[in-house]
Amino acid sequence: MQLFSTYHVYPILQKLVVIWFFMLGIYCWSQENCTNGIDDDSDSFIDLNDEDCDCITYQNLLPNGNFEEYHSLPTGKNQLSKAIGWKFPMTNSGDESPRATYSHTNGYNNLLQPYPSGNGAAWMEYQYLLAPVDPEPNPPDYNLMRREFVGRNLDQPLIPDKTYVIEMYLTWAYQDTTRDWPKFYVGVWGKPGELEPFELPYGLCPNNYESWQKIAQIPYQPALNQWTKISYEFTPNTPTRSLVIGLDCNFPTMYYQIIGNIGFGIDKIAIYEKNEEFDLLAQGAYCLDNLRLNAYNSIDFVPETYQWYYDGVAIEGANESHLNLDENRAEGYYAVRATNQESCRNSSNFGFFVPEYDFGYELDVNDHLKTVRIVLANADQYTYSIDGENFQTSTFFSGLNPDEHTLYVKNNDGCILKEINFAIFELYNVFTPN
Repeated sequence: MQLFSTYHVYPILQKLVVIWFFMLGIYCWSQENCTNGIDDDSDSFIDLNDEDCDCITYQNLLPNGNFEEYHSLPTGKNQLSKAIGWKFPMTNSGDESPRATYSHTNGYNNLLQPYPSGNGAAWMEYQYLLAPVDPEPNPPDYNLMRREFVGRNLDQPLIPDKTYVIEMYLTWAYQDTTRDWPKFYVGVWGKPGELEPFELPYGLCPNNYESWQKIAQIPYQPALNQWTKISYEFTPNTPTRSLVIGLDCNFPTMYYQIIGNIGFGIDKIAIYEKNEEFDLLAQGAYCLDNLRLNAYNSIDFVPETYQWYYDGVAIEGANESHLNLDENRAEGYYAVRATNQESCRNSSNFGFFVPEYDFGYELDVNDHLKTVRIVLANADQYTYSIDGENFQTSTFFSGLNPDEHTLYVKNNDGCILKEINFAIFELYNVFTPN
């Protein structure tokens, strides 16, 4: 006996399809809309800053980078080692005991909520114990500074000459809103061997010690009462098995003047191999007013629509395959999301910060030989000219006429960074009788 006729099956299928689409609509509505700048799912994160907007699941090479796995919940400060795999890199120094704090919403918690990922995060404090009276030109004595880092070993070493992306979320706890705080940098240091607890002496940065090299220097613009996603591309020179992360050694002068501790929260740290299939290609230079980001794609993924983001928030009307970065663009991180009917791709962040061209130099002028030489650090990163048209890699010029001259210094982007005026004087032989 036929239990269901074709006539009876079709209405049932139609109802099931309608219910399925209805439930799908509820599910999609509950997820974060990645283009409207609104916190649709009420988790305090919008657009690309919300993990619901991830397109592709990448393999995080940094275990427990979100601090979710723990031996036990923290009950107070300086308990980073309760997060599985994380270590205290620095030794103690008297009563200061620079360590790092494991913060958890179900235990000891002193960070801005909600966290970017789950319930765990880390907290680091910094304090100038004896700030200089005149910070410039003398830097502070870093041996008298409390500085905290987090560190851990990787399951597999990072491979030399392979490009990786490191990204993380930061929040700044200092609450003085009366000043415009300048950007500074987060440092990442690595070495081939394993990190032992408390192996680094107190005070200085890791790269001051044997085997440790700085592999990333990530710009960060302090933003009060919010988590900011920052990222950086790097290529290690040697196999890297262990990492130490913390604020870079040289703060801008304004930070020397802070009295007491300043603290930074860090969460959702990830390291993954750079995906060449869909990424950003920068062309031009900011100083030439033609810097442009292009959404690179391969034949395996052909986008149909684009949406550009600034600090993870959608830019209204920025829907082309490129984005121009000129003086009207704010400093920060830019990314693009591309979609077609089958899938989507999120690019890694491009850090756009106005270049700081100020650098020290010495000018060696020889009036007798009619020569000039400029002495500066990283001289091979620039080219030099006396007439402003013909540039050379050599820092030495000879055969100059007695006159006023200008030495031009240009970077590899083609931007003239310095115009240094100097003069060659005519020397006369004067004989006087005895």
